[in-house]
Amino acid sequence: MKSALLAKADEAARIAATTVKKQMNYSGGTFTFGVDGMGSLVDQINNLVASNAILLQTSARTLKGTAPKINLGGGSGSGGGGGGGGSRLTDEERELIGFFGEAIAFEWLKLKFGGNRVVDESCWRSMYRKQVFGEGGDDFLGYDFEIANGATRWYFEVKSTTIPGPLQVQSLELGPSEFRRADSCKADRRERYRILYITDALHPEKARIFPLPNPRSRQGLAFFTDLTAGRRLYFPLER
Repeated sequence: MKSALLAKADEAARIAATTVKKQMNYSGGTFTFGVDGMGSLVDQINNLVASNAILLQTSARTLKGTAPKINLGGGSGSGGGGGGGGSRLTDEERELIGFFGEAIAFEWLKLKFGGNRVVDESCWRSMYRKQVFGEGGDDFLGYDFEIANGATRWYFEVKSTTIPGPLQVQSLELGPSEFRRADSCKADRRERYRILYITDALHPEKARIFPLPNPRSRQGLAFFTDLTAGRRLYFPLER
C-alpha cells in the first residue's frame, strides 16, 4: 500500500514539474512563457528606453575598429538574434531576448532616422511585428528593419545579447539569408546594410546599441574576423 502511495506521489510530482511554466526575468517584471504575450511588453520597454540617455544619444555612425585576432581555444563574448551571457538558452528565451532587442532598436531608429524619413510600423519587417501590430512579417529577408531615404534603402539586422557589454571582443552569428543580404549590399551605395548590436537587452534602461558595418563591405571586412565563412563573426567592442 505504501509503495502504491509513493508511486502516485511520484507521478503527481512528475506531472506538476512538466506543467510548471518557464519564466524569464527582465527589468520591471517576469515573463511567463505560454501565458504572457510579448506584445504586452512594448509600452514598458519603450518607457525604459526613454530613460536611457546613453542609448538615445548613441550616434548612427557605424563603429570603426580593427578585426581582432581570435584564439578559438579561449573564450570570447557571444551574441546573436537573442544571445545569452554564457548559459545555454532555450528557443523561447532566445525569442524573448530577440524581441526586446528589436523593440529597443525600433525606438532608436525612430529617433535617429524619423526626423526626415518615414519610420513607422511598415519599416519593421521581421515576424516580431506581429506581436506589436498584429500583422505578420518575414524572418527570411535577411534584415529586421527597412528604411527608405530618397533613392537609398537602409537595411538593419538586429543582434541582441543579455551580456552587459561592451566587451573587448564580441561575436555574433549570421544566418544564410542575412549573409546573402549583406553580400548583395556590399558596395554600400543605394542599398546599405547595417547590424545593430544590442547588449543587456532585457534591461532596456541600461542597454547599449552599437551600429556595426556591413560584414561584406570594405569597412566590414576590416572590422570583423570571420573564421567560419560568415557563420560567426568576431569584432572589437570598446566604446
